[in-house]
Amino acid sequence: MQPHRRCRLPVLALLAVAAVLPAGCGGNGATNTAALQVGGLYFAADGGSGREPWVLHGPSLSPVLLADINGAGGDSDPESFVRIGDTVYFTADDGNGRELWRTDGSTPGTEPVSRFSASGGAIPDGADLFVYNGDLYFPADEGATGTELWFYDVSAGRVGRVEDINSTSAGASSNPAGFTESGGTLFFTATNGSDGVELWKTDGTGTPDGTEQVEDINDAGDANPAYLTDLNGELFFAATDGSSGVELWHSDGTTSGTNRVEDINSGGGSDPRFLTAFNGMVYFSANDGIHGRELWKASTATANLIDLNSTSTSASSNPQNFQVVGGLSTLFFAADRGSGVELFKSNAGGTGIVKDINGSGSSNPRHLTDYGGTLVFSADDGSSGAEPWKSDGTPGGTGRIADINQADGIGSDPAAFTPFEGQLLFTADDGAGAQLWRILSLSAVLPEAKGPAAGSDPGELAAL
Repeated sequence: MQPHRRCRLPVLALLAVAAVLPAGCGGNGATNTAALQVGGLYFAADGGSGREPWVLHGPSLSPVLLADINGAGGDSDPESFVRIGDTVYFTADDGNGRELWRTDGSTPGTEPVSRFSASGGAIPDGADLFVYNGDLYFPADEGATGTELWFYDVSAGRVGRVEDINSTSAGASSNPAGFTESGGTLFFTATNGSDGVELWKTDGTGTPDGTEQVEDINDAGDANPAYLTDLNGELFFAATDGSSGVELWHSDGTTSGTNRVEDINSGGGSDPRFLTAFNGMVYFSANDGIHGRELWKASTATANLIDLNSTSTSASSNPQNFQVVGGLSTLFFAADRGSGVELFKSNAGGTGIVKDINGSGSSNPRHLTDYGGTLVFSADDGSSGAEPWKSDGTPGGTGRIADINQADGIGSDPAAFTPFEGQLLFTADDGAGAQLWRILSLSAVLPEAKGPAAGSDPGELAAL
């Protein structure tokens, strides 16, 4: 095998990668040996044979179709790529329902793990695969017991049901969801058919006491736990006990250790959203019934308001799209202080707006992502439409990376920012259709023009 040769490409903004690259750069000049490696950026795209699984191997970033799982132009719609050891797992539909698949990064090594149901459709669309203690956990329906919690034992190559949580009738489903690990325990939401949707936990052993309801928070109906978030081994979530509305709760996994943090809105529920762990606290959006929907932070004992929109007592800033950038020790988010939705931050220096990007309206920062200690996101400055931006948390260090779609005010609508091998991959539309793009540095944007073409509409990006 030839030694690796660094691929030198011109660093120019908006320069398309050549359709034919030199040998060793992912072109036709040499065999792409990286295609035999499991590591890569996995994603779903339509390269002409339907929406199927693709991968980019190594720094050459040459897209490879792993398999046409659902032939004849059908879509297998691959979802939830995760990696365990030298194998990447995902779900896909070969035309007989969504099942568990795996790949070693090559076409011959892409295959179904197991078929759960002869009737097909075992795994619900949109369901997440969750890695816990080196194994996979997910909801599935084998056709007899309804949608329940299942596992795949990677070392033994065995698929099994953890427990029939809802056994009230044949085919009844517990619909497990919201998988979150906290304090070494896997938490999720489910219903046993009698207590409503409540907080559950499992140790994955399949023993009678290994999977159980943590607490019947709402004994008159559904507690509907949501936004399950780990903070230093303590689980925080939003739920209702049936009397105080949806409020902030926490749990250590025991019945006695599952309690409401505070009744923030005693008049009907504060409806906490977007829980995010940061600097030893949980930050979230909530409405106390007085100040509107604002930024809050909480511990297990108390919750505190950070009022950003003070144009009137009840005006809401509606904070959302939270993203922690570790290298800056800063929590970024989008909010409206009364002059439009803009980029905000919170750190040891305080909480406030970073920059009024769109002075005549809202820049609507979205898809906030930590890229090596710098925030990258989508924003609209009012003239170029939604394009990729960057920020170091200062006004001077916040600026547009590139105007990918140069039609006036249209914007490329970048999304799915994903750091990979020192570069940043994302989807954008330069006017010819959405495709995969890459950033080699924060001063240069290169479209990935080889493989899925314009209009391939990549999604489900996962660097593994």
